Amino acid sequence: MEEMSVVYMTASDRDEALKLARVVVEEQLVACANIHSEVTSVYRWEGKVEESPEAVVSMKTRSVLVPQVIERLSALHSYDCPCVVSWPLSAGHGPYLNWLRDQTASQANPGMNEDVKQEGDDWAPVRELTKPQRRILGVLLEKAYTTAEYYPLTLKATTTGANQKSNRSPVTNYTEDAVFEVLEELRELGLVSVVHTEGGRAERYRHNMRKRYSFTEPQLAILTELLLRGRQQVGELRSRASRMVPIESLDELRKQLRELIELGYVQSSGAVERRGVEVDHNFYAEQEGRRLESLPAAREDEPAIQQPEDRPNTAVVSQPAAPQAASDEVQAELRELRQESAALRAEVEALRASLESVRDEFSELKRELGV
Repeated sequence: MEEMSVVYMTASDRDEALKLARVVVEEQLVACANIHSEVTSVYRWEGKVEESPEAVVSMKTRSVLVPQVIERLSALHSYDCPCVVSWPLSAGHGPYLNWLRDQTASQANPGMNEDVKQEGDDWAPVRELTKPQRRILGVLLEKAYTTAEYYPLTLKATTTGANQKSNRSPVTNYTEDAVFEVLEELRELGLVSVVHTEGGRAERYRHNMRKRYSFTEPQLAILTELLLRGRQQVGELRSRASRMVPIESLDELRKQLRELIELGYVQSSGAVERRGVEVDHNFYAEQEGRRLESLPAAREDEPAIQQPEDRPNTAVVSQPAAPQAASDEVQAELRELRQESAALRAEVEALRASLESVRDEFSELKRELGV
């Protein structure tokens, strides 16, 4: 019989506990979450014994899903070092254990459903998406990260997110009817599901990317940004993706990008370690012709400049090397400043996008409540 486990987490308060619990239940990572509010925690932090009120969440799930649950909760948690631990269930009421299995995703590998493991299967990972499909899927991914309390999304909220002016390229103007048709297409591909929430009057939609692919959370955030904005430089991408999942350094981003490139889901214009390299997702249809052109070879690979035959190759001729080296250093610093400036612009855009998203979701909530 398949093993089941309990995941235990503490949160800053009941509101955060409820928000995080809803996310992992909606995403079928856990079957049930019990919230125990108003507990007092005594602990040592930075050399001092501290005491603070917290909320406790205990969650039940398949043991195979535990690593993904821990990764997801840690990425969304407000603490720098959250308590998210797990232990196996040694026994339990049979019907209840069966219910736990029925309410969670069946996964042989983290993020990959057993039904999609085999190449050629009807539920094999999708490799091509239309332009509208990429936009709508990107919106569902983004809102699951940035406004988890309003996720899954209604049709109206999905349309608003698709047409928002910030953090989108190009800006679109899809109608609700058009978005509904795209959502139906994504449902047929197994990438989106309909959710009927308790007390909700409108159908809501969520993505199934974690069940269909084996992406890590940073990789999923990276693909979300690329689906919404298309090609961009590595420095910009880190700032934009980090608003959804922490990506601590450019080295970490490059590591995730190399894995996505090897899997064939991302393309690049050169080695991701090089300055000025652009990356993009690889979900384009072949007829779109959206392949990134390779950058020119690095300066180290360029052939040396030949001396004219009538000029002696003396030490005097090679003297300008020092000024040239200084010029190269200045150019390198300028490139670094441009990259930092682009990253700052990306952060401002990300903040503006988050604010606009919250405002749109708040307006949608007011309309649903009739306020």
